[in-house]
Amino acid sequence: MNILKLGRGNFFGIIIPGSFLLFNALVIYSEIVVSKAQLLDIQEWKGKGADIVFFFIMSYVIGIGLRLISPKYLEWVAAIIKISFKFSWAIVRGKKVGTFRDMLKDLYLKYAEPFPYMSSFYSNQIKLVRKATRDFYTDLLENEFDNTLENMNNSIFINDCKTCIRRGSEALADEILYNEGLVRFLSGVVYAMALTIALFGLSGIGSFVIYVYMAVAVIFLFSIKRIRRKEVFIILSAFAHVSLAEKRENERS
Repeated sequence: MNILKLGRGNFFGIIIPGSFLLFNALVIYSEIVVSKAQLLDIQEWKGKGADIVFFFIMSYVIGIGLRLISPKYLEWVAAIIKISFKFSWAIVRGKKVGTFRDMLKDLYLKYAEPFPYMSSFYSNQIKLVRKATRDFYTDLLENEFDNTLENMNNSIFINDCKTCIRRGSEALADEILYNEGLVRFLSGVVYAMALTIALFGLSGIGSFVIYVYMAVAVIFLFSIKRIRRKEVFIILSAFAHVSLAEKRENERS
């Protein structure tokens, strides 16, 4: 297991968002923090490293809290923005796109389909894999899920895939863990920035930094769905690889 690779998405994916939010909160409310520290006589800790340890621990706790918030809410926000813009722009241009229902359906599949995006996988991504993988998922959908994508489009199926992958290949399991950690890192940073912007607003402090945070948050916001799609594609490809390898091994034995 590559500890450094996994740490970028997991350990640092908790510490960085947590420390970012905590640092900005301390800056915004520095006067209150200083007065409370003096009241509690915390100033005596300085020079002993206790303040650094306390900051580290609190950053980790806050980061865990941010990590517990599902990225799906950010996907909803991004989807609403994208669908509203695309729909409005098409109307302004007078573009003939069939019925509004068909257009909204296309936009939904592209921007708002919920995790794990099985409709998109069967509509688009499955064309990119080798024939054995395509046949595997065609048979799986027909024989195990009654040829109904809704039965397949849930986290339980994806978690079952990951369990099989961990049993069959540690390298593939590590790659999946890294991509999961990367998604959580990005979502944690966006949530931390959103809360920081809210703290600036509540404090009444106007700063150019707010606009920088907003710009970075928007960039990350529109990247999460793409990275999650990649994560699911890797999981499904790895699951097919492990399952087909097990099938070949059983046929030989």
